[in-house]
Amino acid sequence: MLDVFDEFTKEGFIEFNERHLYGYSYSDITAFYLDHGTSAGTEKTLFLIESRCWEIPFFVSKFRSVLDACVNYFQVISMSSTRTVVNWHQSVLILYSLKPYYYSVNPDVITGVELDQLLSLGWYRMHQYLFTCSHIGLEEPHRVHWLRYAINEITSRPSHRRIVHRCRNFHFVIEDFTTIRADHTELHKQYRSSIDFDGALNIMDCLFGDEETVNIFNTKSISVFDQDQLIAGGYFDVGDKAAASILHFFNPDYSRYSLGKYLILLTIDYLKFHHYEYYYPGYVVEDSPKMNYKLFLGKKEARYFDPLTVTWKHFDERILGTNPSGRSLTT
Repeated sequence: MLDVFDEFTKEGFIEFNERHLYGYSYSDITAFYLDHGTSAGTEKTLFLIESRCWEIPFFVSKFRSVLDACVNYFQVISMSSTRTVVNWHQSVLILYSLKPYYYSVNPDVITGVELDQLLSLGWYRMHQYLFTCSHIGLEEPHRVHWLRYAINEITSRPSHRRIVHRCRNFHFVIEDFTTIRADHTELHKQYRSSIDFDGALNIMDCLFGDEETVNIFNTKSISVFDQDQLIAGGYFDVGDKAAASILHFFNPDYSRYSLGKYLILLTIDYLKFHHYEYYYPGYVVEDSPKMNYKLFLGKKEARYFDPLTVTWKHFDERILGTNPSGRSLTT
């Protein structure tokens, strides 16, 4: 059991100093308040926090996850923008929101095994380093959920077959990445000017950032052609048993062919053929559907990372933040 308790005051408050659990920071949290002062009650509440606390997502309470987790164990008394109050027997537990986290590592080299391990803990490549985060800043912080698929669980669906059929007259090449092709650079410019979301400024920026010129990752390049014309391109990294897509782009004049999804299907076929075990497409964003296309491989097969239990859980529609009627689940 982690020793998360630093001080138990006479008033019944426990303060958490900054702690790191699997690389995630839990800071500035007041854990609970007792509404009675018996030793039996204190012992019950301490046991509750030790056994349950790290399983509850302490993310900012606009996100529904705090309430969803609490109702399994407690009677919820109230929620506000800053805290959630729940009842357990005769004790009151107040869970304050966790600050969004962001961490990065910048190794000089990375092995396939190391990449597999970091991907399995919700980390991802950015330029020539790796990072993990709980939120991204749009107009306000939005919770993100990292996704992965077990390759052997992905099955061909009618929607997949329709995309492959539409693209049947195209041909493709998957090869080791050595340098950025000139035709990739030009195609990405076309693609970048057509999108309405924040994408990579260019391929060099995506893969290397401002300073690095040496690729520490084992990267593959995909090129899709209509006869001699490049119409789609992409990059993915491979470890020993896992792979992650890094960048996809395509000619906007070919949008009816769903080339972004076609690139993912080509990647999956490559990974199956070479006996990889896991595929990581990146994250989905709560209350922002731009990244939901990553679920087209199959929601039943998708898993999302829970950083508090350090496990991959079956996909749940509710992590996307809105129900089918479009109303927020937090209201």
